[in-house]
Amino acid sequence: MYKVECGKCYGKGIIPMFKHGLNDGTCWNCNGKGYLIQKSKPTKSNKYGIGAISKETGQIVEPIIWIVAKSEKQAIEKAKKTLNRGIMYLPETAFICDVKEPNLPKYEKIS
Repeated sequence: MYKVECGKCYGKGIIPMFKHGLNDGTCWNCNGKGYLIQKSKPTKSNKYGIGAISKETGQIVEPIIWIVAKSEKQAIEKAKKTLNRGIMYLPETAFICDVKEPNLPKYEKIS
């Protein structure tokens, strides 16, 4: 079992922007604990900047979205699905324009 930092509140248990009304800002993902328990070890993913061609101007725009994926191929597939929902960019022209450091949440092994 692994104790993994919550990805919504980044281990704080509170999301400040939701600190109003009936909810006191308690994270709904981890119920305010700041961590989640999972069976498998967290896997590394990379953050890819995705560019595409604008439908209006025909110019290359980069980056227009950021995609977290394990490989470039998976990032392009996710980007095409995302761009398909919009009307501003040509999904078939999606390309990788920047790669960030591996993105791994903080975790510790528990018994």
